[in-house]
Amino acid sequence: MFVSITNEIAIDEGSIFAGGLGVLEGDKFYAMARLNKEYLVLTPFYPKGYIRYEFKNNDPIPVEDNFPETLLDKLKEIYKTKITLKDFSVNLGYYEYKLNTASIVFIKILDDKLANEYLGRLYDHGQQRIMFYRYLIISKACLDFLSNYIGFKNIDVIDIQESFFAFLPLFLIELDERPKIRLILHTPVPWGHPSFSRDLFKNEMQYEFIEREVNMTTLAASLCDEIITVSKKHEEVSKKMLPHFSRKIRHVTNGIEIYRWMDPELLKHYQNNTLSIENLKSIKARAKSNFLDFLKNYKELKKENMLISWTRRTVTYKRPYFILNFIEENPDLNVNFILAGKTDPRDNEGLSYMKRMKEISERYSNVVYIWKYDTNLAKMVFQASDLILFTPISGWEASGTSMMKAGINGTPTLSSKDGASLELIKDGYNGWFFGEELRELITPGSPKAWEVDSHDFQDFSKKMKMIIDIWNKDKDKFYEIALNAILSFVPFVSADRMLKEYYG
Repeated sequence: MFVSITNEIAIDEGSIFAGGLGVLEGDKFYAMARLNKEYLVLTPFYPKGYIRYEFKNNDPIPVEDNFPETLLDKLKEIYKTKITLKDFSVNLGYYEYKLNTASIVFIKILDDKLANEYLGRLYDHGQQRIMFYRYLIISKACLDFLSNYIGFKNIDVIDIQESFFAFLPLFLIELDERPKIRLILHTPVPWGHPSFSRDLFKNEMQYEFIEREVNMTTLAASLCDEIITVSKKHEEVSKKMLPHFSRKIRHVTNGIEIYRWMDPELLKHYQNNTLSIENLKSIKARAKSNFLDFLKNYKELKKENMLISWTRRTVTYKRPYFILNFIEENPDLNVNFILAGKTDPRDNEGLSYMKRMKEISERYSNVVYIWKYDTNLAKMVFQASDLILFTPISGWEASGTSMMKAGINGTPTLSSKDGASLELIKDGYNGWFFGEELRELITPGSPKAWEVDSHDFQDFSKKMKMIIDIWNKDKDKFYEIALNAILSFVPFVSADRMLKEYYG
């Protein structure tokens, strides 16, 4: 059995948007179920779900969310236990969602008061002590379930997604026989590598760490048997961040579950080797027509316009201001722009981008902003769009999978030189690049970042106008690039390739 421990997972039944890691973990789950592999995902049950927003006077207001009822109805309780910490105990329930031989087990704190205090909602980054106990509780819960319900002898590999669950290998440090444990890194950004005061470790576990602040990534890296990054460039960046563990580090570039994301008609043509520019045009026209009908809930867009989408979290390093500035500088283009995404309520800059997206969508007749974005809507966007945008500051995006989901649907990407795009895109053949490639992490808002942004935006704007011109004047050339994206992407981005590199 292969085990994955993750902070989040997004599946299609009753799905809530969970971020890139959650969607990736959902893809792994669906692929392992399709392949009939014994696979177990352990993840927290967040009583308040992720986050929803409503707008009041164009200000995004966070509102209560709940775990989807449609998914709750499909969960089966399979285990209960109690774990004891120094100052309190926690009663836990384990609820399974099963598909063929693969399972997701949601770990639920049964006491509502403790659940709201220590889990609450996904991405609810509270006080250091609260976050310490959130991950300590879930790690102990995983330890109990894996040792007492599953049995370590039945487990081949345990993958901990990010370092939040570094407590688990710490608990097993003195165990003579344990499964192989791997740390999977998904981001180079600072908030993906939390640190906790050594006093918390001393109080709870009597460890006397030398460091005043114990970094969880360093701790996990020292305890795990292997470290896996999610793209070739991410491996290079991670070896600079963790040079003392470089011999443990390798990369497995992310993939996606083709059967989850690819238009079924397009997939059939691909499998039958009957894909052509003509049937690609026809399939894209149908997908776009259906999507434009859906968008009438927001506004009616011109059907003859090119459709360009920017859809992701509105955090600064993903540079949402690139598309916003471009729209305002080019208000008369025959292009429909789809903007989608949200951010954490504590991210003031991210909230300001949400507000600006809402204002721009109200100002321009060809712009729609969708802040209620989930995996099912994402499928429509990737299948219907003519072009998607991938704009992170070079060096900050570990992989990204949006260009993969778009590419397999004949939607090329205009991408900054970062993440998995560097392994997929050949400029002018199956997509396009803009900007400078950096091999260092520059701080958003710093003088260096302003300099890079200035040059990158000029190139971004130039490439956007060039691509729009191709779409308007030479459809066959545009669709040749779109077809190249499908043919070159599918073999590499398939979850089957990714899982083979993970598990053999």
